[in-house]
Amino acid sequence: TADTTVLMLPALLFPLSAAIDLHASIEWQIEAYSAAAPSFLSSKATILDSTQKVLRNGTNGWTCMPANPSGPASEDGVWASAREAAPVCFDAAGLDWMKGWMARKKPLMKRDAFVWMLQGDLGFDNTDP
Repeated sequence: TADTTVLMLPALLFPLSAAIDLHASIEWQIEAYSAAAPSFLSSKATILDSTQKVLRNGTNGWTCMPANPSGPASEDGVWASAREAAPVCFDAAGLDWMKGWMARKKPLMKRDAFVWMLQGDLGFDNTDP
């Protein structure tokens, strides 16, 4: 239609609605959130969505999920990119830290955590989300 918005990607044209549908897919979310860590870790990690629903069960004790406390900027509730989602992958101790951070409480740590954020973040305050 004449009022269709087009998102231009390298050598490809997608209607914006197609990009939103793609980013809402479980496959895209798994790929985007897994991008936080090297593939030797993330390929076997449990992947959670922003509601902590399991998208893929893992086998190595690592977990990856979006960590942007503001949520998606779009009205459709879909991340525009992996970078906007600010994905994070962490080991079991990192899960303890994440639980505390998300609850706005001091995390109860049993040991140091290992956490990857290869996509970076957008300048969040990690002491007070």
